[in-house]
Parts: sequence; structure tokens; C-alpha cells
Amino acid sequence: MDRSEIQKRLGAGQKALKGSDFGAAVTAMAPLLNQFKADERFLRMLSTAAIKAGSSDVALRVLKHLVVLVPEDAEVNAALGDLYRNTGELEAAYGHLQKSVERAPDRPEFLYNFGLYMMDVGAPGRAESLFRAALDLRPDYAKSAFGLANALEAQSDFIGAGVVLDSMLVDRTSDPVVWFRLGRIHYRSNQPDKARDALERAQALAPKDPELVVEAAKLLITLGQVDSALGWLDQVILQVPHHGPLFKLRASLVHELGAEGCLEHYEALSFSSLTPDQKMDYLMFLVLLGRSDFAQEQLERSHGGLDNTWPNVLVLAQLQIWHDQNQFSEMISAIKRCDGDYDEWLAVAHLGLGDYGAAEQVLRRLLNTNPNNQYWIALLETALRAGDRGHDQAHFPEHPPFQIIKLQDVLGSTEVFKLNTLLEAWLMDQHRFKKSPLGQSVNQGTQTAGNLFEQNYPPLAKLWQSLKEAIEGMLQDPMHFGGAQMFGFQPKDGAVNRIRLESSWSIRVSAQGHHVPHVHSKGWLSCVYYVGVPNVMADQEADYAGYLALGRPGVTLPQSQEPTVFIKPEPGTMVVFPSYVWHETRPFTGDGERTVIAFDVLPILN
Repeated sequence: MDRSEIQKRLGAGQKALKGSDFGAAVTAMAPLLNQFKADERFLRMLSTAAIKAGSSDVALRVLKHLVVLVPEDAEVNAALGDLYRNTGELEAAYGHLQKSVERAPDRPEFLYNFGLYMMDVGAPGRAESLFRAALDLRPDYAKSAFGLANALEAQSDFIGAGVVLDSMLVDRTSDPVVWFRLGRIHYRSNQPDKARDALERAQALAPKDPELVVEAAKLLITLGQVDSALGWLDQVILQVPHHGPLFKLRASLVHELGAEGCLEHYEALSFSSLTPDQKMDYLMFLVLLGRSDFAQEQLERSHGGLDNTWPNVLVLAQLQIWHDQNQFSEMISAIKRCDGDYDEWLAVAHLGLGDYGAAEQVLRRLLNTNPNNQYWIALLETALRAGDRGHDQAHFPEHPPFQIIKLQDVLGSTEVFKLNTLLEAWLMDQHRFKKSPLGQSVNQGTQTAGNLFEQNYPPLAKLWQSLKEAIEGMLQDPMHFGGAQMFGFQPKDGAVNRIRLESSWSIRVSAQGHHVPHVHSKGWLSCVYYVGVPNVMADQEADYAGYLALGRPGVTLPQSQEPTVFIKPEPGTMVVFPSYVWHETRPFTGDGERTVIAFDVLPILN
């Protein structure tokens, strides 16, 4: 780039900054990063513009250079640490966030950011201290007050969290966020009427933030106010017609209710008027509904043939359509000519063609960037096993690892029978939908909304505590899972023996209901607890009807594989396995419903 072009870009960037047009400033100055990576003033300007424009990838690259020039600068460390945290690079975030607090202990926003990190790593007690310290410095710092309520809620101190939020209402009565958060606290403390009242107050204030509406609607659904949630979504969609999560939640909700027209709000607009994210979601729904040919027509009519000008999300949509049609060669060809991060799809396409060596190379590259992604681990195991490529027996034994824990051994048979009887009756009221959610593994069954174990129902709380203690006891034994080594989330010293909940839900299926092969990409250990099992399964054992099956990949391969492990479902039994293990359930026939509670846990590493 010649000097005149550099000067032109610098001038344009500075002018855009003065006019608060941060996106234009990034566009002008980002191409100059290599020339000015040792220029502190330039780096500060560009990092400011990138952060305010939401260009986190540019901001991260700039701040990496800037922190080398000013390693002790609290502001730079705080910004870099928070960017690392937001991108999930928690180990990289810690040192920078800690340094920002050490260098500027009087800056409440730095304490707040460090508190968010502690929440992310499952240390709400330490987060609470940081949020309180920030409020000591600035009592009116609303973000830290919300953070403190979050930390107390995470420690099940619902009274404390409620006190914090009530105190905010002194001068924030017209803030719908406070009312929404109060509604969530009341929900967590088993006060559903108060929760509904608080959400009504939030809705009456007509919040303009669509993200808040989405979260409030989800909470209404868990409270059984499905019609209210749908009505609120319909109202706000008219006001914010280009908000992807609003459209996506409404489509999912209408589908699970068993109503017609789950995509009518997309189709009321022209395809070309949708945002790229909305287009991708709409196309994904079409594929999931078995209409991939129509999805392809929509995409081609609007954008022509795929080329390097397509937004990343539309390339992803095209790859999904081709994957549904088993057009793996087209996927690989497109990935080679398009800029972007499509390695996951590249690995899946190589597996579909039976090119296991190429898939392995891509997956090892991915796992070098994030060794905790359980889906990538599952794909690697599939590539090694299907390609017979010197199978890694230490991490992937001949048969998928699992462990069975019988709660009767902990609580006794009578107590487990009582517990399951109460839970099965209570769970019937939590299953409010008629259809299985789109994009999930269950077919011809229903799934509860929200994080199940967050609900304050005493038998449920007793179950979670008993299961948690049983899993942590299992982890004390170095030979759990037969001594197989675990991928990802490796502690620095010693073995993992404490866990925290990542997500939880209940599934109910009747005759022919089943799960297709899948893994849980965000977990570490995945668990299923059997609450109720139909008696008819006992007569179908020869066909493994209703059984949990492990080992059949959930991706297309040239030669199909079958499960290698079958586990009989029994009330009071929990099955635990690494989250990267492919698992499914077999359909059964006859009367009755299988009711389970499934959940994923993450290790506590510090």
C-alpha cells in the first residue's frame, strides 16, 4: 500500500472516529494494522473503534499487539481480558483481568469484568465479592448490582438476590430489566404467582430490548404461560421485524405447540428483506421440516450460485442443505473457494466421502484450538474407528465408556420409589408441548423448557443433590469408565472430582418415540436418570426396545455402523458417559411413557 493510500485511510479513520461512525473507522484503518502494529496511538484508536463497532475479531488482533507495547496498562488488559472471556478463551482471559484489577483497584468496571469471568468458570462466591467491591466504589453501578444478583442466584441465595433487585426498584421502578430479573428470582424460589406478576409488570413497560423479550418469553413458557409468551412475541415482532432470535423462538414455539404455520412470520416478509441471520434460520427450519429442495430454490433465486461474496451465515446454510442431500463433494469444493471458518463442515464432508485421514487432520487442527468441544472429539473418534487408523485406545476404548449408578444403593428402594412417583407426576405438568423441538435429537416425544434443575421443587432438589454426590463419588475412583482417559477440561493438578450443572431437561416418549444418534457438545459428562419406564419394554428386550444405545455415529458414513453397547432402562438408575459418546434410544411399542431426566455437567477445575 503506497503512502498516499495510507494517509487517506488514516484521515478517513480519524474523521469517522470524530463522527462516532466506528464501523467506518474500522473499515478504513484495519487494513493498516501490519504497518502500524508498533504504533501505540494508532492501536489505541483502532481498538477503541473496533470495540465500539462490535468487531471483536479486529479488536482482539489489535489488543494483542497493544498489550506487548504497554503490558502494565490496566485499560488494555481489561479490554483484552474481556474479549478473551467473550470468545470463551477463559485461560487466556484470567491473567489480563487479574492484572487490570491489580493495576487499577479503584475502577469498578474492571472488578465487574473480573466478576463476570468468575461466573463463567463456576465460582459465584468469588464473583459475589468482586461485584460487592465494585458497588462499594460506585453504589449506583447497575451492572454490578445485576451481577451481584446473578452471583447470589447461582449460589441459590434467592432471598439475597431478591433483596438486591428490590433495592434497585427504589429508583428504577420503570426499568423492565429489574422486573424481569425479579420474575426469574421468584420463579427460582418457587413463587410462580409472584413471578408471573413481575413479568406482567415488565411487559406493561413495553421494553424495547428484544433480547429481554426473548428471555422473558422463555421464562413465561417454563411457567406455563405459553399463550402469553406467544402473544408477546407476536407483538414485538411487528415492532422489531429484523431480530433473528425473536423469529427463531416464535417458530420453535409454534411448532412444539403442534400448530400450523410455524414459519408464517418469515414468509410474511420477502426472503430478500430478511437479515442474513434470519435467512439462515429460515433455511435451517426448512431443512429440518424436510424441505431442503425448497430451501435450495430460495437461496439460488435470491443469491445465485455460491461465491466468495456470500455472508458467512449463508455459506453455512448452503453447507447444511448440501449435507442434508449428501452432496459432500459440493461441500468440500465450496469450502475451498470461500473464506471463512468451515473446518467442522469440512470434516463432516470428508467423513461422508469415507476420507477418514483427511477428516482426522482437520479435526486435530480444530481440537488444537478448542480441546473441550465434545462434538469434534466425537467426530475424531468416528474418523479413527471407521478408518481403522491406529485407534487411540487410551482415549477411545473398544466400546464406548459408561457407568451405571443405582440410586437405590444410595437412598434405598423405598425412598427411590417415593421420589420417582412424586417426580413423574410433577413432570407431567412440565411437559406442555405436543411435538418434539426442531433440531433436537428426540423424535415423537416432548422436552421441557428451561434448565430443569433450576426449579425449586423439593423432590427435584433432593434428586439433583443425590445424583451430584453419586457422580462426584464415581470420579474419586481412578478406574471410572474403566480407566479411559478423558478429553478436554484437563485440570492442572490432580484429577477432577467436583462438578457443576451445565444444563438439564426432561424427555417423555410414548410408543415409537426415540432419540437419533447425537452428542452433547457443551458438556463434559452426560447423564440420564430414569424416572418412569413402561412395563411393555420387558417383553421386547430381545430387540433392545426402549434401550439406550451407544456407539453409532450421528453423521453419514459410506458404510453404516451399529451401536456396540445397549443399556436397559430401569427406574432409579442413572447412566453416565463422556459427552462425546454417540448415543441414541430405541423405539418401543405398546402403552406407557418413558420419562427421563437428562443433564450435562462440567468439571470444577479450581
